[in-house]
Amino acid sequence: MGLLKKKKYISIIIPVFNSTRSLNELIRGILKIPLKKYEIILVDDCSENLKTQKILFNLAKKYKNIVKVIVLSKNLGRTNAVLTGLNYASGDYNIIMDDDLQHDPKYINKFLKLGH
Repeated sequence: MGLLKKKKYISIIIPVFNSTRSLNELIRGILKIPLKKYEIILVDDCSENLKTQKILFNLAKKYKNIVKVIVLSKNLGRTNAVLTGLNYASGDYNIIMDDDLQHDPKYINKFLKLGH
């Protein structure tokens, strides 16, 4: 039985650094997936531009019950940004994705169906 049938809470953790072009598309792609219980945690790894944070906070405001934003006070690197997201995650299962659409959101369902 896949994870989708178990209806567990899913946390999607995305480390973010200076990403402005792909964030809106990434979140829209995730929101298209028919997930019942999930959260999206965006961890800003001290981006060098304010535009990235503006986009993050706009997404959190627009999808306030789904998107959470964490802003790190200094750049700690991708791994530590992911670990920070995991510390704040509420999900029974966690999915780590990059902010640049390297991981296409359409594969989330396939991944969850394979899980046991």
